[in-house]
Amino acid sequence: MASSSSGSNATTSLMTGEFLTESEPSVVAVFRPGDNNAPGGAAEYTLAAGEDRRAEGRLIWDVTHGVQRSKPFRSVAMVHFEMRPACCRWSVGTAGFIECDPGPYGAVQRVLLVAAVKQSPAPRVLQWDWADFTLEYGDGRREQFSLAALPRASSGQTTRRSVFGAPAQHDGGAAAPSRRVVQQYASISTSASNVVGVSVTGQVLLRANDSTCCDALSADDLQGKVLVFTGTPPASGHAPA
Repeated sequence: MASSSSGSNATTSLMTGEFLTESEPSVVAVFRPGDNNAPGGAAEYTLAAGEDRRAEGRLIWDVTHGVQRSKPFRSVAMVHFEMRPACCRWSVGTAGFIECDPGPYGAVQRVLLVAAVKQSPAPRVLQWDWADFTLEYGDGRREQFSLAALPRASSGQTTRRSVFGAPAQHDGGAAAPSRRVVQQYASISTSASNVVGVSVTGQVLLRANDSTCCDALSADDLQGKVLVFTGTPPASGHAPA
């Protein structure tokens, strides 16, 4: 269902399944379990603007999870994303900002907030608890709003108000080793032609392996994302005024 506030240029909708996009995102910010800050492990949050502009950050999600990946994993964190012509910034939890150059881009057209979970018999949930947006215009105006419909994805158990991935079945009747990703996302689109910046502040919840018989939690079994889609950069190479 789509909605927009009175006088707003933004339209929001909550969708389930694959992204319906015609282009690649200009900027992608990701958080995931990673390796829970284990030395030399996979990063817990990343920021990328194309293949050659990328930053990584480390944090401890759950100090009790440790190296035994089948133990319960629970965490709640603040996230903050900023994209402006001079710089992109992304922080998760109490860890510091990571930054990258967004490169030249046109007007911000669409932003996706994503909750994704790899299918598993183990109970796992990723959800956005709340999210506040700010759109920044080339003439100096700012538009602020909060999302009413927020993405949530889960596996291993049915959960209210979420997209749910049940274990796949093969001919023998037992759960097949499928790792299909189930996801839900909020889409924020703007009809304005001069949105030059966007910021998102929100709170996210991650839970995994609450039961005793669980698969080991891999680095990217849960993923939250902010994706920004923009128009063609103007000939000057600067964001639209």
